[in-house]
Amino acid sequence: MSSFVLVGGPFEIYDTPMSGESHLFRCTLGSVFEMSEDDGKKAVAEGAALLPKETFDAIGFTAEELKKYSNARLQAEAPAECQAKLLAARIALHNYRTGAAGTKEEV
Repeated sequence: MSSFVLVGGPFEIYDTPMSGESHLFRCTLGSVFEMSEDDGKKAVAEGAALLPKETFDAIGFTAEELKKYSNARLQAEAPAECQAKLLAARIALHNYRTGAAGTKEEV
């Protein structure tokens, strides 16, 4: 199993522990999901805003930032330093999706 960290809104992966209503309670910035690497890559290719944990950790969010700016509404008011990390996470997601994750057809 691999760890993927949420950097955006909710996602669905059918036939996994992440499907169904219960996972929505954990859909905040920094939430960690355990799944196979293939399921993670497929979810990202299909639009989920997930990063491999080591990539997410390298961005350097603090525990306080993850708690204080857990969703898009709160992130809109985040200070510049946190905004820069959010942007870095989105860029990393784009790079992962177009590079390591491939396209839907490749997964």
